[in-house]
Amino acid sequence: MRLRRRTRVTAVALAILLGATACSSSPPDMTALPPAAIAAISVGQVLLPDPTSAENVIVAFDANGDEVGRITGRNEYGSTVARLDDGLFGIAGNGAVVLRAEGTTLTGPGGRRHIVGSAVDVAAGHAMMWNTFDTTEYVLVSPDREPFGSEVPGRLVMAGHCDDGWYAGTAQAGGASTRVQLHRLPGPPSTVPVDLPTKAYNELPLVCAANGRDLITLIKPIDAVAGPTLVTIDSRSGRTTSRPLTGTDGNVFLSNRSVTRLDEDLYLIDSQRAAYRLPLSGSATTLRKVWQLPLEERDTRLFISADKVLAVTERAAPTYAEYDLRTGDRLLGPIPLPWLPGVKDGGISVTGAADVVRPS
Repeated sequence: MRLRRRTRVTAVALAILLGATACSSSPPDMTALPPAAIAAISVGQVLLPDPTSAENVIVAFDANGDEVGRITGRNEYGSTVARLDDGLFGIAGNGAVVLRAEGTTLTGPGGRRHIVGSAVDVAAGHAMMWNTFDTTEYVLVSPDREPFGSEVPGRLVMAGHCDDGWYAGTAQAGGASTRVQLHRLPGPPSTVPVDLPTKAYNELPLVCAANGRDLITLIKPIDAVAGPTLVTIDSRSGRTTSRPLTGTDGNVFLSNRSVTRLDEDLYLIDSQRAAYRLPLSGSATTLRKVWQLPLEERDTRLFISADKVLAVTERAAPTYAEYDLRTGDRLLGPIPLPWLPGVKDGGISVTGAADVVRPS
């Protein structure tokens, strides 16, 4: 199906476009990635938007945990932040924000009050955000071209980046479906049908296989007690192979921030703050636990960032820490975040975290 190209989105100064500002006791909205920033946290809606709730916020902080900058936007579902090569990519309700040392850009789509989501290829510096309902509007961010926006028909259920570009799987709006249309973005347009082994109710993770061609996702029936099913998709033909998995102690978070591929292994995290590994070569079906956070850190949110796991403890004395995804070794922290309870006022929660990696 031919994509209708929309108006090319234009990068502009963030200070001009963001109408909401932080309170006077906090640093002003960031117009560039602060030199002292070592990480950032996004705070926003975890359910459908509530107009009475506080606004979405992205807060950057330094090695001492002190706030060094923030971005404030409308209270829209899907607020997040993630590392984007040597910068940050986030959604603050008004659109997608790209923060780098040399400046900040803001791009759409935003403000339609539909579900908003995003996916990032951390190492390659590519990002995608979308609004979706019966049609999916998307914006692609890459290191070698201006942000590009267009749309595809249907409700988005998966998105991921591979060697030859982005892939987005969409289904008909109005209910769950086993049939997904897989679109290669941005063009030339290419679409193939994909038949999943079970209905896709929610957004699914999607990662590129080591061969640069196949796509890998995990899917689980909404009412099933069994573990997830790993599905490998041929991006050219849409053909799939499936293998049910076992071995997790808790529910698996099926999102782009809970599943990744490192070399020939798939890694994921579950609701018990445990990390699991599955060899993708061969026919293994058992997820092997490689590490787990202690019980006293049960109020901790985990986010995968390349080969790290970023941990944000929300209650009591909030902290930020980083762990090696493969081994569980602590790489940084815990760093106290005394300002986090105040940012969360209004019934919102931590929705994302990002580590800052400076160019060498």
